[in-house]
Amino acid sequence: MMGPDIEALSRKAFPEAKVSVADLAGDGDHHGARVIPLAFTIKSRSSIRCVCDAQRDNG
Repeated sequence: MMGPDIEALSRKAFPEAKVSVADLAGDGDHHGARVIPLAFTIKSRSSIRCVCDAQRDNG
């Protein structure tokens, strides 16, 4: 999955969130994503799982 696709899916799943995606290796194959929905006040496994599920379900 390409960076713009990761960003679009994250924004679709969490429209109010701050989303940023970075190409970590400069090769287009290794990305890091930061998704900070307003609903998440603490970093927890459930919030991370929610983001991963959104990527899996739409990708």
